[in-house]
Amino acid sequence: YISSLMEFVFVESLVTNVVAFWAYSRKYLGLGFNLFIIRLILGLSLFLLFIAAMLPILIPVFNTLNAHGTIDPKLIIPGMLWFILVLFVFAIACGIINSFINLSIPLAMYRNIGIITAFSNIFNAFKSDWKQIIVYWVLRFMLSLVIGFVMLIISLVFIFVIIIAAFAFVLILYSILSALGQGIEDVLFWMVMIPFGAIVIAIVLMTFIFIYVPASVFTKYYMLTFLENWYTDVKIPFFNYII
Repeated sequence: YISSLMEFVFVESLVTNVVAFWAYSRKYLGLGFNLFIIRLILGLSLFLLFIAAMLPILIPVFNTLNAHGTIDPKLIIPGMLWFILVLFVFAIACGIINSFINLSIPLAMYRNIGIITAFSNIFNAFKSDWKQIIVYWVLRFMLSLVIGFVMLIISLVFIFVIIIAAFAFVLILYSILSALGQGIEDVLFWMVMIPFGAIVIAIVLMTFIFIYVPASVFTKYYMLTFLENWYTDVKIPFFNYII
């Protein structure tokens, strides 16, 4: 639920260039809850469909297990190929559904309609003008690859620096503790090293967050600008600096 609510908070913060977490959260409590319910129903439905799609493989596997106590080797390769195919199809389906939902969020916000109505409007617009959204999906995919690669390189550089610095501090701490007669078998040694390790992990996680936030902002802004140009009935009130 919090994740669904944060979708609206994120969009509003990006559009207005003002971060008012509590105000936006209160404003979009209803829409956030509706989005959560929709995602929950869709998730359960897709999961059941995935299980149903895997039945042609699961049934023979269970039959051989019941009959012989082992899996027939002839079923392994076809089963893996079928699993990969089903997973690929469902990944595409989930990507399309999530894209429609993401486009529906600002539409619901700035036209004061429900998520389901917004989703229906986006789907109807897609049926009448599917070429533009296909291009949008392709460009977004390419942008995601480029941004992901750049973010990965930056992350690796930062992590490398953090690891080198952490290793140097570990050596210093180890030398100090050794001089005090504290080794790995002593409690004091771990009382120092465990919090230090936790701090390093926290720094790494925070580094990931700070690096990937600009990428999230860029892709979300790209989505909003596309929506405003593609779905002309919605006017997104971007803050004046962008305009």
